[in-house]
Amino acid sequence: MLDWMRSAQAPKRVSANREVSTDPVAAAQAFFSEQIARMPAIWPPEPANEDPMAGVAEVVEHELQIAGFLR
Repeated sequence: MLDWMRSAQAPKRVSANREVSTDPVAAAQAFFSEQIARMPAIWPPEPANEDPMAGVAEVVEHELQIAGFLR
């Protein structure tokens, strides 16, 4: 479909400045690539602690040490 749309346009003259692309498809791709690069990552980082009960075990161990059952 894009080829059909591009063929319907009148041919453009080649500009002297080769750095700026006159191709609208290439300009759109560059624009969207830049926007995607600016987007933050949507996936949260991997959890550092794989064992959810590790925190509970630390609290219980600390309380047992305070009570005098562990040394």
